[in-house]
Amino acid sequence: MDPNHSRPYFYRGIECGPGWYPLYGPIVAKCQRQGISIAQVKEKFGLLRIYVEKPTPAITKAIYEAEAASARTCETCGAPGHMYDDGYRRVRCKPCREGE
Repeated sequence: MDPNHSRPYFYRGIECGPGWYPLYGPIVAKCQRQGISIAQVKEKFGLLRIYVEKPTPAITKAIYEAEAASARTCETCGAPGHMYDDGYRRVRCKPCREGE
């Protein structure tokens, strides 16, 4: 069995909208280059969450910055947005919010 398939990331994939790709994409690529296992990339409580196994200090810093940036980035399209809470917390720009 391929060892990559035993990691949760490969079963779950990316569990957030495409608007956050610019936030998590470079981190995923850097982790892959450095052989750092990615456990999960998802939305939780309206914000981006990135979980990796044995991160370096630089990866940890990049993750904190990406997660903080997700609070002001529309998860759907990547435009500037803010947190809405209508029973389910999510970050959206006004056009995406109105289109839901």
